[in-house]
Amino acid sequence: NSLPITFNSDSKNYPFLEQCVKEAILFKKDSSYSCYMTKELLQTTMETTMEKITNSVHAFSKIFNGCIVIETETPYSEKCDDSLLSGRIDCLLQDKENGQYFLVDFKSNNIKGPFAVDEENNPSVDSSGEKIPLEKQGIIDFQMPIYVRLLEKNKNIKIENAGFFIINKAECIPVFGKELYGRCEKDRTEALNCDDFMATIEKTNEYLANFIQRIK
Repeated sequence: NSLPITFNSDSKNYPFLEQCVKEAILFKKDSSYSCYMTKELLQTTMETTMEKITNSVHAFSKIFNGCIVIETETPYSEKCDDSLLSGRIDCLLQDKENGQYFLVDFKSNNIKGPFAVDEENNPSVDSSGEKIPLEKQGIIDFQMPIYVRLLEKNKNIKIENAGFFIINKAECIPVFGKELYGRCEKDRTEALNCDDFMATIEKTNEYLANFIQRIK
């Protein structure tokens, strides 16, 4: 079932969320957190933890206001020759009005790119036009292109927007998609669109094929 997201700018009061955090810290008996000392230490950070989670939920709801959550923590896989490409999608949303999809991956802290192919700063051919060996080219972050590939092939949908949501900073870092750039209050003219991102997916496919060939 889909979960709608709504944003209330006048409130950061999430009593249900607060109750969940307290229960996770105080009442998780059948886990490594059940020892007295660990529980006491976690209680000292409860206020800070609650503030971070509340800020993140507030920011996420604002950015994705009007969207519906299609699925969370969903595993996907694809057979590549004799190998298996797999990944677990954190969150897939869809705008209720324009139908665009948003792929979101959650991170605790900052993540460093590059997230897309950049021929100007990381060329695939040298000044004479010769192709630079793959192992001598700069590496891009593989996660998002692999997730987009898995989602589009398994669900037969088009992912128009993708980004990383940094929980500790309550901030979304768009990877591509003009709609997501706009929702994150960033300059839409700087955004890659989903078709532009195909070059990154193709480059990732090239790396994957090269890796599979090397380990055979």
